[in-house]
Amino acid sequence: AFNGTPSYLQVPPRTDLNVGAGDGFTIEGWLRRDSDGYVHGIASWRDGSAEGMGLWMNNWGGTLQFRLIDVNGTARTISGGSCPLGVWTHVAVTYDRASGLARVYIGGFLQAEQQVGNVTARTLGTFELGRNPAVMLSEPQYGIPWFHGGLDEFAIYNRALSLGEIWALNAA
Repeated sequence: AFNGTPSYLQVPPRTDLNVGAGDGFTIEGWLRRDSDGYVHGIASWRDGSAEGMGLWMNNWGGTLQFRLIDVNGTARTISGGSCPLGVWTHVAVTYDRASGLARVYIGGFLQAEQQVGNVTARTLGTFELGRNPAVMLSEPQYGIPWFHGGLDEFAIYNRALSLGEIWALNAA
């Protein structure tokens, strides 16, 4: 469990985690948020002082936010649905380069979909689970960057999973 203090998982840069350069990707797993307030990091990349793509929880209501940042630094934020306080919830975000669609899922259901076009997401660099580097690097006004709650079975795929695949992971 993450207790909202400086505790997080950090993975050094690896080519197999640079999913932004491919045809699409998915980040999915289970979370339990244990507090309200602040913007807490779930999963993200950073390359030195450059913020990479990320997934975080806006704990003012538990809104799931997917920040897709391209290699030029242009950010697109897709927000949708909310995760209840104290309940294990399956979350997933996908991006499919062919369609240009980014999607946010909670509990196996599509919560938000946005046309973002043909994007090469910034996923080169350090991968972090449980911390939001945007708060650390460029947006300290949003408060505490560390996740407060539980994160379990997070996975990164080098393709956009289908709705059926996401539903099956939610039901498992």
